[in-house]
Amino acid sequence: AEMADRMYTTVIDIRRLVDWAVDQEEIDPERIGVVGFSMSAVMASLAVAVDSRFASAVLVMGAADPSTAITVCPGRLLEVKNSVTRRFGWSDEQYHAIVSELFDKLDSTDMFTQIDPARILIVEAAQDKCMPAETREALWESMGRPERIKLNYKHKTAFLTMTPLGMNYTRRQIVEFLEKTL
Repeated sequence: AEMADRMYTTVIDIRRLVDWAVDQEEIDPERIGVVGFSMSAVMASLAVAVDSRFASAVLVMGAADPSTAITVCPGRLLEVKNSVTRRFGWSDEQYHAIVSELFDKLDSTDMFTQIDPARILIVEAAQDKCMPAETREALWESMGRPERIKLNYKHKTAFLTMTPLGMNYTRRQIVEFLEKTL
């Protein structure tokens, strides 16, 4: 519940940052964009779904339906799930149902995006186990089927494409897209 509340508050904070930015003399309010990675991409997708002031968005390794990501992602989230289900004697289905209740307000699939899909870029990891294919597809659909790039990596490995180890591929794609749309 605390994680869902923090994520919801972050979406509000993103919008408050835009409130501040549009009042700054040196900022062109017609050229405000947002870039989010992983769970930050979930929050950025919600911000652009409810706020028409974004001129551009790049969503990297994000998804719709964060409750599914939280219940299937390997690593620490899996450790939490295993600990909780053991402690309370819950099945995977019960755990998912409870997490879904908490994260329903953070699911962009039921929202109509306020930004032109031509101004959105989705970068996803094709072998992503944290953001399963159906949740990535739901994000793509909910954002109006924008341009997307599929990297043939897992969730964490795909982040290396932001670095010299991955030849800065994703970083270059983001910069080119923002230059074009902003």
